[in-house]
Amino acid sequence: MEFSAKIRGCGNKGKMKILIDDYHTGEEIGACDIGADNGIVNAVVKSVTGRHSVYFVFEDGYSGYFGEFFKGRPICELESFVFHK
Repeated sequence: MEFSAKIRGCGNKGKMKILIDDYHTGEEIGACDIGADNGIVNAVVKSVTGRHSVYFVFEDGYSGYFGEFFKGRPICELESFVFHK
């Protein structure tokens, strides 16, 4: 199964994790890298069946001293997403 999302970049890089059933302890079924620009991101995700809640967890890609400049800034704006075969 594949996942595609249209994003509006906010000038920061990061990662979007895709989890099911619980925000903190849910199973991660996939992840994709987020760039600084607008675009479409894609990821291969684990196929699941049944009814599930879907959560997107965004993490920035900066750490240490440099990470303090980006703390609290948005990584991107999620415009739309779709799961497809």
